[in-house]
Amino acid sequence: MKHIKAKIYLVVITITLLIPLLGLLFLPRADMATDHELHMELAPPPQWEIDGVFNYNFLYDAGSYFEDQYFLRPQLITLNSIMRRNVIRASGVENVIQGASDWLFFADTLDDYFGEHLFSEREIFAVAHNLKMMQDYVEARGGRFLVVVAPNKNTVYASYMPFYLLKGAESNLTNLNRHLDEMGVSYVDLIPVLQGNERQVYFQRDTHWNAWGAMLADRAIHTYFGIPHVDFERVSYTTAENHSGDLEEMVHPSAFGLRPDRDYYFDPAIFTYSYVTALENHMDPWIETHNPAGQGTMLMFRDSFGINLIPFTANALERGYFSRLVPYNLSQVDFYQPDFVVVQRAERQMATFAVSAAIMQPPMVQIAAGELVETDTTITVRREGDWLNIFGRVDGDFMSLDTAIYVTVSGETMGEMTFPAFYLLTQTGDGDGYQVYLQMNMMLDETVIVSVTVEQDGVFQRVVQYTYIVEDASS
Repeated sequence: MKHIKAKIYLVVITITLLIPLLGLLFLPRADMATDHELHMELAPPPQWEIDGVFNYNFLYDAGSYFEDQYFLRPQLITLNSIMRRNVIRASGVENVIQGASDWLFFADTLDDYFGEHLFSEREIFAVAHNLKMMQDYVEARGGRFLVVVAPNKNTVYASYMPFYLLKGAESNLTNLNRHLDEMGVSYVDLIPVLQGNERQVYFQRDTHWNAWGAMLADRAIHTYFGIPHVDFERVSYTTAENHSGDLEEMVHPSAFGLRPDRDYYFDPAIFTYSYVTALENHMDPWIETHNPAGQGTMLMFRDSFGINLIPFTANALERGYFSRLVPYNLSQVDFYQPDFVVVQRAERQMATFAVSAAIMQPPMVQIAAGELVETDTTITVRREGDWLNIFGRVDGDFMSLDTAIYVTVSGETMGEMTFPAFYLLTQTGDGDGYQVYLQMNMMLDETVIVSVTVEQDGVFQRVVQYTYIVEDASS
């Protein structure tokens, strides 16, 4: 009898373990390319051949495919998360941290939280330099500029992080604010605005601020610019537990077990703006709003924190333009002529300020002629519509903390024109990338010489030179 029970037990366990594989192999289903809840790309089915050649990584690819696509995957992840949460008070997903009182935090913010693997001094200088370039461009056209960084949730609510994870003394955000002060770049520090508020300003199980936090951030923006706005703290509101948080969906990719978050809702009659563009949702790449009772025009470059921010911001403006596109297209300043330009980004995504140049032509400058030296500096020149995109990486031996980088374009007819470059973060260097967009309509010659000059301690050196053949320069 004991042997029969043992055999039955083994059969049941074996079948249970085989269900994910058997379901994957024999049940009809559509393979997913992306897991939107876990924010990750999923492995495709393995191929015996790739481009007519035997795939020697077939077994590895098959393992990755099973790991990402096995049958009942969302349900099993959810069940595991529920069990871990209730038994050992921990998240069942690698990139989600289970905090105190059932708060969830995004693991990708840990470097900022610990103060580890931060931007180097050159890299934070590059970020601040780029924002200074953008501010100068806007102010030269009569507008006002503002940088708004949405703090990570654990920056505002460190007390809910696990007790054994200790917060560091510095972060990329504190270092950036110091450089912005030194360069005279306008910004609002939202940490004191959000910390210590008697109402909850971030969702408990989402990475973003809730409507109350967005309202406080918007008030700080409008107060800085002097834009009249509704005092929502004096307005009646209701709350409802109906928000499905992104972190909650990561640990509960299946519908069962989801715990909704509470959000704040103000009287819709207070919001008098309308959408000029057709709106699918607030994650649309481009949104235009209009409010005849509002004041001023604003162009805002924003990320997902704009989902809750846009209604408050648009309500106070006569016209609002909200872009989620990167690179930032500052040439739109010339077209829309906004009174205010805001660049908003999440703290964990501040590298966006230095992964690509803003689409704008910087003002020309005069520099000393530098001697052409032999270096490992790279350069690429590429036409993109009405723009000439020039980018590359400066040889590290010719870089220091505050090295200035310039791009010069010269031709027989157009003469010589020099422009300051945006500085980029690179995977192999220390903020040694550069990029600049130049308008094609100034390329008056069939052939132009493009060169890059660096300046250190008053010494100018040309580190690379390239001959570019202009195609259809007049088109």
